[in-house]
Amino acid sequence: MKCSGDGLLYLADYGANVVVINLNGDGISVNATNLLAFDAHLTWGVERVKGLAKFAGQGLWNTRISGQGWVALTSRGKPIVVDCGGGDDETYVDPDALVAWSPNLKVKGKRSFRAQSLIGRGSGEAYQMAFSGQGIVVVQPSEDSTDRLRVRG
Repeated sequence: MKCSGDGLLYLADYGANVVVINLNGDGISVNATNLLAFDAHLTWGVERVKGLAKFAGQGLWNTRISGQGWVALTSRGKPIVVDCGGGDDETYVDPDALVAWSPNLKVKGKRSFRAQSLIGRGSGEAYQMAFSGQGIVVVQPSEDSTDRLRVRG
Protein backbone atom coordinates (compact mmCIF):
# COMPACT_ATOMS: atom_id res chain seq x y z
CA MET A 1 0.00 0.00 0.00
CA LYS A 2 1.31 3.47 -0.84
CA CYS A 3 0.01 6.56 0.96
CA SER A 4 0.54 10.23 0.12
CA GLY A 5 -0.84 13.59 1.15
CA ASP A 6 -1.15 15.61 4.34
CA GLY A 7 -2.52 14.24 7.59
CA LEU A 8 -2.00 11.47 10.09
CA LEU A 9 -1.74 7.81 9.13
CA TYR A 10 -2.23 5.15 11.77
CA LEU A 11 -0.85 1.66 11.16
CA ALA A 12 -0.92 -1.43 13.34
CA ASP A 13 -0.14 -5.13 13.31
CA TYR A 14 -2.45 -6.96 15.73
CA GLY A 15 -1.22 -5.07 18.79
CA ALA A 16 2.49 -5.54 18.14
CA ASN A 17 4.87 -2.89 19.46
CA VAL A 18 5.96 -0.39 16.83
CA VAL A 19 9.39 1.21 16.82
CA VAL A 20 10.30 3.99 14.41
CA ILE A 21 13.95 4.30 13.33
CA ASN A 22 15.56 7.27 11.57
CA LEU A 23 18.17 5.83 9.22
CA ASN A 24 20.24 9.05 8.79
CA GLY A 25 21.92 7.71 5.66
CA ASP A 26 22.43 4.24 7.12
CA GLY A 27 20.83 0.99 6.07
CA ILE A 28 18.96 -1.84 7.74
CA SER A 29 18.10 -5.40 6.74
CA VAL A 30 14.61 -6.27 8.01
CA ASN A 31 12.74 -9.53 8.36
CA ALA A 32 9.67 -8.96 6.16
CA THR A 33 7.22 -9.95 8.91
CA ASN A 34 8.57 -7.08 11.03
CA LEU A 35 8.43 -4.33 8.40
CA LEU A 36 5.39 -2.07 8.84
CA ALA A 37 6.15 1.09 6.82
CA PHE A 38 8.93 3.32 5.48
CA ASP A 39 9.39 6.68 3.74
CA ALA A 40 8.77 6.39 0.00
CA HIS A 41 12.03 8.13 -0.93
CA LEU A 42 14.19 5.52 0.82
CA THR A 43 16.04 3.04 -1.36
CA TRP A 44 14.84 -0.51 -0.84
CA GLY A 45 15.13 -3.95 -2.31
CA VAL A 46 14.76 -7.61 -1.54
CA GLU A 47 18.02 -9.40 -0.80
CA ARG A 48 18.94 -13.02 -0.30
CA VAL A 49 20.03 -13.88 3.23
CA LYS A 50 23.60 -15.12 2.94
CA GLY A 51 25.16 -18.27 4.29
CA LEU A 52 23.54 -20.77 6.61
CA ALA A 53 21.50 -17.99 8.24
CA LYS A 54 18.80 -18.60 5.65
CA PHE A 55 18.05 -21.96 7.27
CA ALA A 56 17.58 -20.47 10.74
CA GLY A 57 13.86 -19.83 10.47
CA GLN A 58 14.27 -16.37 8.97
CA GLY A 59 13.71 -17.49 5.41
CA LEU A 60 15.71 -16.85 2.27
CA TRP A 61 14.89 -13.16 1.78
CA ASN A 62 15.03 -9.88 3.73
CA THR A 63 14.13 -6.32 2.82
CA ARG A 64 17.13 -3.98 2.76
CA ILE A 65 16.31 -0.29 3.25
CA SER A 66 18.78 2.60 3.14
CA GLY A 67 18.97 6.35 2.84
CA GLN A 68 17.70 9.36 4.73
CA GLY A 69 14.30 8.74 6.34
CA TRP A 70 12.08 6.79 8.70
CA VAL A 71 11.32 3.07 8.97
CA ALA A 72 8.59 1.57 11.21
CA LEU A 73 9.27 -1.94 12.55
CA THR A 74 7.02 -4.21 14.58
CA SER A 75 8.07 -6.31 17.53
CA ARG A 76 6.40 -8.74 19.91
CA GLY A 77 7.31 -6.76 23.03
CA LYS A 78 9.67 -3.81 23.45
CA PRO A 79 12.60 -4.40 21.06
CA ILE A 80 16.19 -4.45 22.24
CA VAL A 81 18.95 -2.89 20.14
CA VAL A 82 22.30 -4.64 20.56
CA ASP A 83 25.48 -2.86 19.45
CA CYS A 84 27.83 -5.48 18.03
CA GLY A 85 30.77 -3.24 18.89
CA GLY A 86 32.92 -3.92 15.85
CA GLY A 87 35.84 -6.25 15.46
CA ASP A 88 35.68 -10.02 15.25
CA ASP A 89 33.71 -10.63 18.47
CA GLU A 90 30.43 -12.35 17.70
CA THR A 91 26.97 -11.46 18.99
CA TYR A 92 24.60 -14.46 19.08
CA VAL A 93 20.86 -14.14 18.51
CA ASP A 94 17.97 -16.61 18.53
CA PRO A 95 16.75 -16.47 14.91
CA ASP A 96 13.10 -16.55 16.01
CA ALA A 97 13.62 -13.35 18.03
CA LEU A 98 15.49 -11.51 15.28
CA VAL A 99 13.85 -8.38 13.81
CA ALA A 100 16.56 -6.53 11.86
CA TRP A 101 20.30 -5.88 11.55
CA SER A 102 22.83 -3.57 9.96
CA PRO A 103 23.44 -4.89 6.43
CA ASN A 104 27.22 -4.49 6.70
CA LEU A 105 27.47 -7.04 9.52
CA LYS A 106 28.92 -10.48 8.81
CA VAL A 107 26.22 -13.10 9.42
CA LYS A 108 26.67 -16.82 9.94
CA GLY A 109 24.78 -19.70 11.45
CA LYS A 110 26.02 -21.40 14.60
CA ARG A 111 24.86 -24.80 15.83
CA SER A 112 25.16 -25.51 19.52
CA PHE A 113 23.49 -28.89 19.91
CA ARG A 114 24.94 -31.00 22.68
CA ALA A 115 23.94 -34.31 24.20
CA GLN A 116 22.97 -32.38 27.37
CA SER A 117 20.03 -30.96 25.41
CA LEU A 118 18.50 -34.43 25.27
CA ILE A 119 18.24 -34.59 29.08
CA GLY A 120 17.05 -31.04 29.66
CA ARG A 121 20.38 -29.41 30.46
CA GLY A 122 20.87 -27.42 27.27
CA SER A 123 19.88 -23.85 26.46
CA GLY A 124 16.93 -25.04 24.38
CA GLU A 125 18.30 -23.36 21.28
CA ALA A 126 20.16 -25.66 18.91
CA TYR A 127 20.82 -22.93 16.36
CA GLN A 128 21.78 -19.26 16.66
CA MET A 129 22.79 -16.54 14.25
CA ALA A 130 26.19 -14.96 14.85
CA PHE A 131 26.83 -11.32 13.89
CA SER A 132 30.22 -9.60 13.81
CA GLY A 133 31.50 -6.24 12.66
CA GLN A 134 30.35 -2.66 13.13
CA GLY A 135 26.58 -2.33 13.46
CA ILE A 136 23.44 -3.19 15.39
CA VAL A 137 21.04 -6.10 15.76
CA VAL A 138 17.40 -5.56 16.77
CA VAL A 139 15.77 -8.40 18.71
CA GLN A 140 12.34 -8.84 20.24
CA PRO A 141 11.81 -10.31 23.73
CA SER A 142 9.65 -13.07 22.28
CA GLU A 143 10.07 -15.69 19.62
CA ASP A 144 8.06 -14.81 16.55
CA SER A 145 5.09 -17.01 15.79
CA THR A 146 2.56 -17.17 13.03
CA ASP A 147 -0.42 -16.43 15.29
CA ARG A 148 -0.45 -12.85 13.98
CA LEU A 149 -1.77 -14.24 10.72
CA ARG A 150 -4.92 -15.69 12.29
CA VAL A 151 -8.10 -13.64 12.14
CA ARG A 152 -9.08 -12.28 15.54
CA GLY A 153 -12.75 -12.68 16.55
